[in-house]
Amino acid sequence: MELRRLGTLHRFRLLSHPFRLVEVATGKRRTDDTEARLMLVTNRLDLAAELIAVAYRYRWAVELFFRWLKCVY
Repeated sequence: MELRRLGTLHRFRLLSHPFRLVEVATGKRRTDDTEARLMLVTNRLDLAAELIAVAYRYRWAVELFFRWLKCVY
């Protein structure tokens, strides 16, 4: 994983919070035989890049759980 911080001091007014870009290797290949990468932008600077990738991976399971919960109750 690669981690880069977004925003500059020159453009501070446009970005009120610092953001970072987390680049995740998916393990898949594109048709041109290059590695597929996933770009995630987050404002969670306190979490490791690996945790951001895991949270993104399981987000649909969490969303489906809460959708089911809303239907049941």
